[in-house]
Amino acid sequence: MKVYSVVITTGGGFYRYKLNDLIKVKRFYNKVPLVDFLGKDDNTSDLFGEKVNEEYVKRIFDQLFKKYKIQASFLILAPTKLKGGLISYVCYIQFDKIPVFKIIKTFCNDFEEELRKNYHYDYCRKLGQLGKLQVFRVNSNGLQTYIKAVNLSGQKIGNIKLNILNKDLEWYKKFSGSFM
Repeated sequence: MKVYSVVITTGGGFYRYKLNDLIKVKRFYNKVPLVDFLGKDDNTSDLFGEKVNEEYVKRIFDQLFKKYKIQASFLILAPTKLKGGLISYVCYIQFDKIPVFKIIKTFCNDFEEELRKNYHYDYCRKLGQLGKLQVFRVNSNGLQTYIKAVNLSGQKIGNIKLNILNKDLEWYKKFSGSFM
């Protein structure tokens, strides 16, 4: 089934209001669509014009985790300012079972290849505005660390949602772990 972005129009003057909700039609019941809420459509990282969207990132993670049989208890993708000032996207992953290094390297290359299918991301890479995708292995407490950091930034704990795509440039300073 297809993924849709919801737009509302009413007879009372409410005209084409975009909710930024992504839904997927699962099936129909008496011609009425039954839908799953997938997330918000407005979470896009766009530091240099690369336009990386959360739903796109989620599809890449799902596809590659299935391909490489990787299981993770925590993961996000975030742009990160690395040594020398270059910004690269980094997969912050807490593995359930740590795969061999060769698989991680191939996973990283495949992830980068998928991101580069996005014309805007690819163009930023060609211009040297973005570095190659990296993987940061989170040792433990990934979700707890994420919640604590977002809470310290001012968000109430009850309002915190785990976004697969996050725009904080310094997650590597918050998680216990290392680049692979």
